[in-house]
Amino acid sequence: MNYREIKLANGKVVTLERFKMEFIYDGILVGKPNKEMNDRIISDAIKKFNQNKVLVLMNDAYTSEDLLKPIMITVGLTSQPINDNDEMFDGSYLNIIWFSNDFKTNSIDKMIANLKFDYEGEAKNYEF
Repeated sequence: MNYREIKLANGKVVTLERFKMEFIYDGILVGKPNKEMNDRIISDAIKKFNQNKVLVLMNDAYTSEDLLKPIMITVGLTSQPINDNDEMFDGSYLNIIWFSNDFKTNSIDKMIANLKFDYEGEAKNYEF
């Protein structure tokens, strides 16, 4: 495996193409986090992927009713094509967004490997 390859919990090997971490509530000058603000944060994050496939993992995303965990992490993963019996595609991709309280406990590969999602059920095939 090369340094960007990550083995998921189900054994699937993916390549990390992009990793971004941001503190979502930094810079708030007026008001407090609420559902409307959180929905806008998530919507704006999805729009940045220009209509490409995005999986938003919301399970355990909130620390309270109106407060998302303070760190939003986005990754872009690629792998071999999914269910490509006719060999029409060059690979598959999936963009994932999730929220965290901490970024120091685990390495990037462990953070991604520990996510609960079905790459083969969620990813989209692409061709060059």
